[in-house]
Amino acid sequence: MFRAAIAELFDVDRETAAERIDREGVTREELVAYLAVQSYLDDPPDRDTLAHMAAVMVELGPGSPVPEPLPVLDDDTYESFLADHPNSLLSVWTHGCSPCDAMKDDLDAVLSALPDGVAAAGLDGESAVEFRREFEVDAAPTMLLFRDGRLEATMAGRHSPEALEDAFADVYT
Repeated sequence: MFRAAIAELFDVDRETAAERIDREGVTREELVAYLAVQSYLDDPPDRDTLAHMAAVMVELGPGSPVPEPLPVLDDDTYESFLADHPNSLLSVWTHGCSPCDAMKDDLDAVLSALPDGVAAAGLDGESAVEFRREFEVDAAPTMLLFRDGRLEATMAGRHSPEALEDAFADVYT
């Protein structure tokens, strides 16, 4: 879908789009920024200028809302993470999310409560659209608990470290 969108926007075939995406390292975030700039301007400039503007927006953007100790995953990396870490906690975060910000204060306690052998990572809910769709995530923060590579529990909204520790015990023991 991503490659098809790039092909359509730049009037090239999908193979050419795929080659340029790989060669130039085009990201989904840049595509979203491109479309945002294009829709915001009354008289948008040419495609190349828009693409450069989108790249600058991404570079200067607020960064990931995923808290610092967690590796950041996206639609291109979560499947390989789950394959490498079949027992894992994946969390979804967004910018401007009060419950997310409050939960960040509890993150050390939450991570300490994870049993040995359970990996943890986070996703930016605004850019991990495919992940959210696949796992029916429509709120942030959301904690998804995977055991043996299968989703076993989903906890949307802010939860206390104690509530998450109880969920971890139910899923991982």
